[in-house]
Amino acid sequence: MVGSRSSRLTLLMLLLTASGPSGVGQAAPTGSSLKKRLPPAPSSPAFELDPLRLIKSPAGVGSDTSNAGPNVVIALDTSLRMAYDSQGTYYDLRVWDKDVDPAAASGLGVTPAARYYRRKFGGLHRSLVGGSHFKATTIEAIDETEADFDTFFDVSRLGISRDGLGQAVAENQTVVRFGLVRSRYGNGAILPVRGNQSPVNVAPAILPGDAGASGNWNVSVALTSTTNVDATANGAEILVRADSGGASAVLSQLRLPPDEDGGLLPAGADADSLTDAPVTRLLEDTRSEIVRLINADISILRPCRNTVVVLVVGGREGGTLDPVMTAGGFANIVAGGTSKPVPIFVVAVGPQAADEAQLQQIAAVSRGQYFAATSADEIASAVNHAVQSAYRLVGDFDAHRPSEFQTVGPVVGTVNLTGAKDITGALLPDTAIVNGSGTAIPQRGNVVVTGGFTLPGFRASLRAFRAYRPQADASRPTGYRFGGDGTRLWVASTPQAERRNVFTYIPGTGMVPFDATLAPLLRTYLRVTTDDAAALINFVRAEPLGAVIDSTPAIMDPPSIEPAPDLDYGTGGTAGTFAGDRRDRRAIVFYGGNDGMIHGIDARLGVEVWAFIPFNLLPKLRSLRDGQPVGAFEYFADSSPKIADVKVNGSWRTHMIVGQGAGGTFYQTFDVSDAGLTVASDSDNLSAVLGAFSSPAVIPLKWTFPKYEAFDYTLSNAVTPYGDLGEGATAVEKTVGQTWSNPAVGQLFDEAGRYVMIVGSGYMSRAQETQGARGGVRAGTTVYVVEMASGAVLEHRDVGDDVARGLLKNALHADPTLAGHPGTRFVNHAYIGDTEGTLWRFNLVKGQNGTIGLDPALKIYDASEANPIFNPPALADVGTSNRYIFLSTGTNILPSAKKLQNFRLIGLLDTGSGVGLKRFEIALGTTDGRPGDERPASAPAVAGDAVFFATTTDFPEDPCAAPESHLRALTYVGGPAYDTTSDEKVDARDSLTITRMTGRATTVATVDRHVFVVAGSKLESFGDPQDFNNGGGRPEVRMLSWREVR
Repeated sequence: MVGSRSSRLTLLMLLLTASGPSGVGQAAPTGSSLKKRLPPAPSSPAFELDPLRLIKSPAGVGSDTSNAGPNVVIALDTSLRMAYDSQGTYYDLRVWDKDVDPAAASGLGVTPAARYYRRKFGGLHRSLVGGSHFKATTIEAIDETEADFDTFFDVSRLGISRDGLGQAVAENQTVVRFGLVRSRYGNGAILPVRGNQSPVNVAPAILPGDAGASGNWNVSVALTSTTNVDATANGAEILVRADSGGASAVLSQLRLPPDEDGGLLPAGADADSLTDAPVTRLLEDTRSEIVRLINADISILRPCRNTVVVLVVGGREGGTLDPVMTAGGFANIVAGGTSKPVPIFVVAVGPQAADEAQLQQIAAVSRGQYFAATSADEIASAVNHAVQSAYRLVGDFDAHRPSEFQTVGPVVGTVNLTGAKDITGALLPDTAIVNGSGTAIPQRGNVVVTGGFTLPGFRASLRAFRAYRPQADASRPTGYRFGGDGTRLWVASTPQAERRNVFTYIPGTGMVPFDATLAPLLRTYLRVTTDDAAALINFVRAEPLGAVIDSTPAIMDPPSIEPAPDLDYGTGGTAGTFAGDRRDRRAIVFYGGNDGMIHGIDARLGVEVWAFIPFNLLPKLRSLRDGQPVGAFEYFADSSPKIADVKVNGSWRTHMIVGQGAGGTFYQTFDVSDAGLTVASDSDNLSAVLGAFSSPAVIPLKWTFPKYEAFDYTLSNAVTPYGDLGEGATAVEKTVGQTWSNPAVGQLFDEAGRYVMIVGSGYMSRAQETQGARGGVRAGTTVYVVEMASGAVLEHRDVGDDVARGLLKNALHADPTLAGHPGTRFVNHAYIGDTEGTLWRFNLVKGQNGTIGLDPALKIYDASEANPIFNPPALADVGTSNRYIFLSTGTNILPSAKKLQNFRLIGLLDTGSGVGLKRFEIALGTTDGRPGDERPASAPAVAGDAVFFATTTDFPEDPCAAPESHLRALTYVGGPAYDTTSDEKVDARDSLTITRMTGRATTVATVDRHVFVVAGSKLESFGDPQDFNNGGGRPEVRMLSWREVR
């Protein structure tokens, strides 16, 4: 199974007594020696955090999570055809003993060193013409000296099904209620003794045959005396009930091979033209079990618990019944006082071409989906797709449409929209305007981009909107006012697979295209064969854009620092300067996807023009083949890019720095200064735009931290199955945890100072710290100062881990916030919070000989371990000595079991002399008198004299209720910032909450005197709807006016 997840390693060895036709007991190995790819219960890569917590509904009732998750009922075809592979080869159910009939074994080529062997028959079928007998085209022995002996059943339809189902069930066992239903059996469906059926006439004949029977052979078949088609239900078909046995019982059943008592037995009365496979009866029994399941459910959960069926079959209906009509009844099942659709996801294992039309109809009429599978990976992928479908929002599920989850905050940037079109192809109005003197009026901050993903599929949902549009207004100095718009521009997509510009980096080689022509080079790092490397590369290139989960996009627009930091930087109107020479640079949206790539999307066209796969993620790419499980999601480049203009080695450059979040432990830095410069910024010629990014030299990789050379791609164990730092890693590199902390970039001290990246170090499990070359070095608690020019670590400090605070393993998960002396752009201080609830301030100092120092960390505030800090603080300087600090504790993605008390919104005053002075502290929790689990949705944002906090509340006692989000606006001392009572004054009677929204809120963005936030599926804005395009300056939000952008 090349290409499967490396966690498929469980090996169970048993011995079972098998009887031959004579009844003599023979100790022989059984099929239980199969290499079952059924991993143990998965643990989240993030361990202490769950970035997918936002989709996991219902989460139980109150604190009881035992009833959490949707129902997924597997209906498994166990007819005789499941003992065949897709080529018509039958896999005999018993082990044969050479010593019983040495001549027969010798005739089949069993080696002298082997005693036990298995048989498979090509084209085996039973005929009743002239008496019951079997015919076959071939017979082949697989003896115990051959590698295929222990995996004999794996390639049969049932073997592939057990393998793929086991993989998907194991990876989702903590988030889904699984059930299992098998086919009905006719009389006599028992595990046969060895060679219970004869004769098998093999043509052309193979001698000598069993017991010297001149070319006639015996076969072991679970042949029933009456047909499965005519069998009546007796309850034995329900192998596992989703509300009692669940996933663990399903896995136990799947682990039993077909030649072991209690195993899934392929049985039937197939003969001549009869395929004894009653798919209709299997659906009927499954429907009855679903009705029982819904009736037995907790009444408060019935309306919002979704149920799906995964129908795994070897082909179409074997009798004369109509499974399509039966499947139509799944589109609306009435039970327990509710009416719910139950879509059927049909997985056809090695189907005949003539069978597929009926199976596709079964999926279509039930509003499910059809999958044809020939491998365990494909089956696992189909089941994962069904699980994802079950996790759609209940309204979307009932309406048979995908769900879209907005996961990150909106970002605003400047895009050349001259002559551009909206998503429907209509020309955008007023994209180029001039004032009364004929001078072009710039339209800055004119595009809003949102990010998230859709289910099923975990596909990126990256959308762009026009922020505002000009409207003629003679009362304005420019002759125009700029009113809010919201026109949809695009949903990001990829070009055709063969046209994509996808690159990776190989130490010692450099950046190379990620395409099949380089399979001989890349196979080593992908950890697959050369042939499979080409297939895997093509698979990855053909995938849609991967999910946006924790990667807030960054828009790279033309250089625009105001005022210009020096003459070399210049302005857009000054030729020969950095900004002047790049005034027409195309705007690019960068984000990190959970398909293994960092993506660059053209901000005008919405099409991917560039992508990069980090070196350390190459071995993990093969895990994408069996789909993304909700319960054990594989994270990749799940971190937010940072775009910064920096002066390195005397020259201005634009750098993009991006980590990997829960997906890895590396930061990458690229030079994007000249990306897209060779094609006009208003061009809609996709071929020309793609061509401008076709060379790896266009966006070169400058450095990584840790260095890619320190990564050992050959390491594979239960903790790090896809590689980890190797023996060559430095002690500092080993302290880097998962790269959740997004870097902050700035210039130190003064105009002569170096540009640096300052970043924390995210969580890493103790199990990973102690494995391999890491040698027990503590990771996750260090802050780093890294030179932008070289990637060298100039200084680092470890804040430690107070083991007495045992709720969370400490980590600097949050982004740092940089600050300097009021009124300057230079950096002297860095603030960062940890997961033990401490807010730290680091003072940066000049050392001797140009070195950089970090003074011992100062505890500005201790919120306690019950209030871990995951988001960066926001700062506001008042005068020259007072710095206000605003922060929130807790996060939406912390599992409920880790929450000890209500989280907080906090305001502090840092006077520079010691511990911060508390200005306000607001406990979250109760919403309008309803007990709820309220959490901060994001970091606070400061605009003018107000600080904005977005929070989201779940209602554990009402699990079907939609989350509710609040946007609060506070003064620096914690009072209301706006008049919410319409009495034309702001006082204690006004509310801190300025709006309530349905759905989960994202990070708040304060741009152009407006606040943007996404809640649920709606992008909304706060501010004066007729006052956009204000350029730089103080970002105050001047007028209370809430509107839905989309």
